[in-house]
Amino acid sequence: MDAARTQRIAEVLKTTKALGKTIKQPTVAAPAVLTALKEAQSRLPVADTSKSGWFITIAMYVIATLLAVGLILLVVDKWITPIYVRTPGGPGLITVPGTDNGQVFWPPASANMNIPIKPPGGTKSAINPNPTLGASVLEGQSSYTITADVYIKDEMPQTLPTGVTERFFVYLASPGWTTPRLTISLDNNKNTVYIRAYSTSVNTPLVIDNVPIRSPFRIGLIIKPYAMEGYLNGKLVKTVNLKIPIPAPQNGDSFLSLANMGPTISSNVVPASTGIQVFNLTAFGYEIDPTEMMGRMSTLPSGSAYS
Repeated sequence: MDAARTQRIAEVLKTTKALGKTIKQPTVAAPAVLTALKEAQSRLPVADTSKSGWFITIAMYVIATLLAVGLILLVVDKWITPIYVRTPGGPGLITVPGTDNGQVFWPPASANMNIPIKPPGGTKSAINPNPTLGASVLEGQSSYTITADVYIKDEMPQTLPTGVTERFFVYLASPGWTTPRLTISLDNNKNTVYIRAYSTSVNTPLVIDNVPIRSPFRIGLIIKPYAMEGYLNGKLVKTVNLKIPIPAPQNGDSFLSLANMGPTISSNVVPASTGIQVFNLTAFGYEIDPTEMMGRMSTLPSGSAYS
């Protein structure tokens, strides 16, 4: 019962008393009404003037305001113009955390290690030090993206086995490491990078000339069912058609560490890529668009990160 109703009851009570006096009869309802009035007044809310009461009131107003603003931004983002940035380099003003779907391996100051497509699972041990490590986003994907941050410390030709003319720094191998699925390598005599996708037929390599020497650069590769795109520092360099699609990465395939890049097609064992360092091998289970490829360039390490 609110104050207005209480006031009306009081007015009715006065009217009843006046009417009783006029007709010279006692007002029988008056005691009951008085009792109800007192009870109603006792139940009226009392204003909380304490500091905690004011704090709760202000907090509720702030929360309500934030919710209203958030709702308005969602409407604007959906129907008018992008507000929330959902991918690096994407349109918008406010970055939404937790929306990056890339898997990053080989961080700076960390030793390279083999990266299986499917994590081995099990218990951590000396034999299985990383039971959860795996580029699982690539498993079974016919279209995917790979990026790697590369630093060529020694551009001079290296001593390689007979018939081998390239130094490999990204190598996706089939089970048993007997057959390459995908390789990225540096020409042993010049600063040219070759990207090769292997299938039942030898595909034309994607060539990127004049990569930086003694300066970090990022190689980006997008694999599609019948084409692959090569990027250098976020910019598209070349697209090559594939005669036959390469097999989608599967359980048993692995990215080999620099130290383990083993048999090539010619069966020669390629030594570790002396003079080349690779950080931030990143896998995406989808084709990232050119805007995102360029937007991610802000994470390229500086030269000081490579020792």
